[in-house]
Amino acid sequence: MKRKPLDLTTLNLGEVEFFEEYTGSDIGDFMTGKVANIKCTLATIVIQERRTNPHYSLDDARKLKIMDLEFEDAADPTEAEEKPKAKTRKPAAS
Repeated sequence: MKRKPLDLTTLNLGEVEFFEEYTGSDIGDFMTGKVANIKCTLATIVIQERRTNPHYSLDDARKLKIMDLEFEDAADPTEAEEKPKAKTRKPAAS
């Protein structure tokens, strides 16, 4: 079961509330990488699944096996940016 990374900026307030109540962690701490645990993983899976199946539960997510989960890496936006090139001056003609 391959999952795309959850874009946390697309969460609605109810999803943020669910995440924070279930995990006991602030969503900002999760977004910055200060918090990462199995409850965070379960919460993000439930949020993703409920977008297409409103009856998906925590118990459904708990039945998943770790070996069945594959997470795609989030694209690093800095990799797509071209680094600025240094400007050089042409020597003055003599």
